[in-house]
Amino acid sequence: MRHPHTQQKNSDVCDIDFGWLQKRKQAIYFCIVTIECTKDGIKFSANGEIGKGSVTVKAGSSVDNEEESTIIELNQSVSMSFAVKYLVSFIKATPLSSRVGLNLSADVPLLLDYKLEDIGYVRYYLAPKISDEE
Repeated sequence: MRHPHTQQKNSDVCDIDFGWLQKRKQAIYFCIVTIECTKDGIKFSANGEIGKGSVTVKAGSSVDNEEESTIIELNQSVSMSFAVKYLVSFIKATPLSSRVGLNLSADVPLLLDYKLEDIGYVRYYLAPKISDEE
């Protein structure tokens, strides 16, 4: 096998004078999602440096398929914040189950529960973000 001939050029990449430079602590870049459960539904919201967004999921049944319905059982309203980094890792288990359980209660970790048919379940626990104000 013949190796291609490469030439090396002296490059002054390190000597570039950038017009703008930003340095920050890495923790600032972590995205936080707030999950708020009320009698009206479950609201997922996030705020970031370039924007904000929210999605509200309301309880209801699907006319076509009962498996696609959203069931909300609420004992008390709760609002908690979590690191998106970990939630994204956990939702990779979604293809394993047709339904997911999202269990929230004040002062305890979030429980993400995937029931597997005739096998058991996969459960993830995630502690909420503790605000700097507390």
